[in-house]
Order: sequence, then structure tokens, then C-alpha cells
Amino acid sequence: MAQLDIRGLAAGYGATPVLRNLSAGPLAEGAVTAMLGPNGSGKSTLLKTLAGLNPPTRGELLLDGEDLARATPARRAERAMYMPQALPRGVHMTVFESVLVAARSGSRGAAGNDMQQAALSAIADLGIAALASRYLDELSGGQKQLASLAQALVRRPRLLLLDEPLSALDLNYQFHVMDVLRRQTRRHRLITLVVLHDLNIALRHADHALLLHGGAIETEGLPARVVTPDTLRRVYGVRARVERCPQGQAQVHVDGLAGA
Repeated sequence: MAQLDIRGLAAGYGATPVLRNLSAGPLAEGAVTAMLGPNGSGKSTLLKTLAGLNPPTRGELLLDGEDLARATPARRAERAMYMPQALPRGVHMTVFESVLVAARSGSRGAAGNDMQQAALSAIADLGIAALASRYLDELSGGQKQLASLAQALVRRPRLLLLDEPLSALDLNYQFHVMDVLRRQTRRHRLITLVVLHDLNIALRHADHALLLHGGAIETEGLPARVVTPDTLRRVYGVRARVERCPQGQAQVHVDGLAGA
């Protein structure tokens, strides 16, 4: 079974350390892992380090036993796909063309018709078929985010890294995207890490959770065991309750600041 192990990871920017001896996993294939934590806790830095955009100063990133930190850029790009929070601007290409380019880059010799069908399927799965002939530089922020997610999913990498993919989406699309992401992750046996700020979405849609604090893992496990009144007080500094709604879904209710 494919899995990701992060062992003793340290990384930062120049002389500024961000991640400090961070270890997590193993994270199994077919599961969506939510990366949680306050601003500055190291979530985006961890994703960039896994993607090879920010070399670690120490530690191992073992994907199926292969250390991504020591892989060539081409090998790492083949195995891991990163979708940043800030998307490129000024790209004059249709949504279909952009997803087809992504399909070709991860095709590994697939036929042209197969790649076109894969691109169309990725677009349809996200409910944006009506945007297929629209140009990326004409789209809204949320529409661009959905197109970028289609580009990521069509490549079917072993490791899918998404930095706040819901930030520009309305409530309907947030739930739709998370449903698609979970379904695609299971169907294609991906290892998916997604940065989320909405704890209730993590509780509802994620299979696993990593809670970061101060550049290290505070705790990890099932989302309902990670998101608790105690961890919310320690990490976020708030007084909160985690209660079940009438449908049995855990939900966070914040009552105020800790100590107030």
C-alpha cells in the first residue's frame, strides 16, 4: 500500500525556521488528510516542501519508501502535484486546453483520445463543463480555482497537495469540491493533503487530520479526535464546544477567546 511518511522534517526561508522536527504519518492512499492550524503554523510551508518548492534542511519525505527530498525535479513532478493558494495570472488558454495540457503531462504514453476524454471527465466531475471553452484570464477567482483543481486531478498523481482550494468558492461549491475530491482520492488511490481553515468542513469531509502548531504536529488522527475543545483552546486560543447535530455530524461552536 502506498503511503507517505514525514520524519524529522525541518524547513524554512533563509535564516528563518518554520518547520521544526516535524513528523507525521504514515498517511495512507485513498484518504483525504486535512491540514489544520492557525496562520503561521507551517501548513503552506509543509506543502511547498513536499512539492519540492522549498528544500528541507533536515528530514525525510518518504513516498512509498522513496525520499522525495532527494528525488530529481522531474521524478518529484511525476509523483506529486501541487495546487497553490495564489493561482497564475494572465494565462490566455481555455479551461479545456489547460486541463488537456495537464493530462498530457501526466499521461505516461496514453492515446490522444484517452487524454481528451480524461480532460472532459475531470471538467465534468467538478461541474464546470459550461466553462470548458472559456479563457482562464476571463474567469472569476472561484472559477479559476475549479479549473486549477481539474488540472490537478486529471494528472492522477500519487501525492496531491492542495493549499486552501476552497478559499474563493461559495458554500455550494465548497461541499461539491470536497465530495469530488474525496471520491477521486478513493477511486484512484491518491494520497491527498488539503489545507483547510474551516474546521467543520474538515470534520465532515476529511478521513484524517494533521493539526500544526508552531511548525510541528500538535496531534494527528481522525478529525473528530483531533478537533476537540482542548486542542482548540491550546492551538487556536478559543473556548469552543464540539457537539453533534441532529444528523450526528460533529460541529464546532466557538463561545469566545480562551481566558476571556
